[in-house]
Amino acid sequence: MLGDRDGRHRRGLGEATFVGVKPPPLTLDLDAVPDHLPGEPPSTARTGAALGVRVVIAAALVTLLSWALLALWVPYLALVEVYGWPPNVPRRRQIVRYLRAGWTVAPPPPGLSAGRRAWLTILVLRKAATIPLRGLAWLLDEVLYGRRLDAMLPPEFAERDEGGGFRTDTFEAGRYVAYLNQLSPFYGVDFAAEEFRFARLTDTNRTLWEDDFVRFLERTGRKRLLLADGPRRLFVKGHFLAAAPALARRFPNARFLTMIRAPERRLQSAVHYLRANPLDSTLGPPPWSWLAGAIVRMELSTAR
Repeated sequence: MLGDRDGRHRRGLGEATFVGVKPPPLTLDLDAVPDHLPGEPPSTARTGAALGVRVVIAAALVTLLSWALLALWVPYLALVEVYGWPPNVPRRRQIVRYLRAGWTVAPPPPGLSAGRRAWLTILVLRKAATIPLRGLAWLLDEVLYGRRLDAMLPPEFAERDEGGGFRTDTFEAGRYVAYLNQLSPFYGVDFAAEEFRFARLTDTNRTLWEDDFVRFLERTGRKRLLLADGPRRLFVKGHFLAAAPALARRFPNARFLTMIRAPERRLQSAVHYLRANPLDSTLGPPPWSWLAGAIVRMELSTAR
């Protein structure tokens, strides 16, 4: 919508710009958001006894998985002492925060039942149990290819990085899956808005964006170049405004391009990622009212 000088509006190029008028205040009635939209596939969420059975079975499997991977902690921690914490696994602080939040957050209706809280706890513990396996995979790359990764790139090819298999897709989406952030919509509006904050640093995400994300991006880009057929200029796309200062310090000659996207497309993308592709079949998708409140707060934080 493009505004005329007298405040009237006419159809334009799909953008939302107000000229000569003050934009109306943004209001959102979460209670009016339906839990299921017309044409949306039925939810796969488990409840009651079915959820209880899954919790018991999953708890047993996570216990067995932890024991099976227990021996890997020794070589993993030894390599951590040499190469540092691998950026593809969650840190202890985030794990503790999600475990605590699973039993302390009080989201709006429909709320979190004891069964869903138990299932979220199992998902966090399962991620924690696989840390030595996934961390060793990253650290072994450093053992086998670290020197080549450090020495192979001339300065002009270190200016941009690409996420390899993600190509021009959102780079940090896969990064969030490796951590626990993708679980945050199941903890309610406040928790999701805080954990999916792309634009601002907080006490809980500073290490993730300024340290782990920058190292993850750099090493992934170098691995991509190592496998590339000849020199290439690398490119990475994402929403990681919070990491921009740290990336600028790490890559002083890099070019940063900011894209302005139509608001409805931004919201559509968020819905696709957080609702249309549910993370866990047992939990099903997060409630629409929670997503609506969290997405609006996240988008406003980015716009500021």
